[in-house]
Amino acid sequence: MRYYKIICGFLFFFLVCIETNAQLNKADTAQARVYYEQSQKLIFQKKFVQAEVLFVKIFKMNTLLPDEICYHYSKTLFELEKYSQSKIFIEKYIRLQGEKGQFYLNALQLQLDVDKKLDSSLNQECEKIVKDTCHLCHGLGVALQTCTRCDGHGQIICDLCKGNKVNIETTSFGDRYFTCSRCNGAGIITCPVCENTKLEKRKCVNCWGRKLAYYRKKC
Repeated sequence: MRYYKIICGFLFFFLVCIETNAQLNKADTAQARVYYEQSQKLIFQKKFVQAEVLFVKIFKMNTLLPDEICYHYSKTLFELEKYSQSKIFIEKYIRLQGEKGQFYLNALQLQLDVDKKLDSSLNQECEKIVKDTCHLCHGLGVALQTCTRCDGHGQIICDLCKGNKVNIETTSFGDRYFTCSRCNGAGIITCPVCENTKLEKRKCVNCWGRKLAYYRKKC
C-alpha cells in the first residue's frame, strides 16, 4: 500500500509537470507571435536595432517558428551590416522554402547583395534579380541535351549479342554460331532514343521545366 501511494504521488507530480510545461509552451508561442508581428513593423519603420532585439528574444523561446522569420532576420542583419550572419539566415530560408517561398525572389536579391558585401572581387554594379523566360529552352520547358542512353555517341552495344557480333544456339550436336540478326554482325546498333542524332529532348536543366528562370540584370 505504501509503494502504491508513492507511485501514485510520482505519477501525479509527473502529470502536473507536463501540464505546466504545456502551458508555458503555449504562453511562449503566443508571446513569440506578438514579438514577430512587432519586429515586422519595426523593419517597415527601418528600426532595425530594435527589430534585432525582438528576434533574439524569439529565438530564445522554446517554440516553433515560421520559416519566413529567417528572411526577415537576415534582412535586419544586412541593414545592420552583419553580413556573415545575414548570409547564414538567407541561405537557410532559401534551403527551407525554395521557389515556393513567399519571399523567394526577394531572398535571391538579398543573397546577391550579401555576397557582394562579403566579396569585393564580385561585380559591384547595381544588379537586380528578375524572373524571365528561360534563355536556354526559350520558354519551352524542354531542351535538346546530350542523349543519356548512348552518352552522345549515337550508337549503343547491341542488346541481343551484347557486342559479340554473333548469336549462339545450343543443340544436341553442340553450339552453332550465327551472325547476329539485330546488328548484322556489327556488335553495335543505332541508339533507339536519339536515333543517332546524339541528342534528346529532356526537361530543361536551367528552369527544370518551369519555362521561367531567375537572372541578374543591371539596375
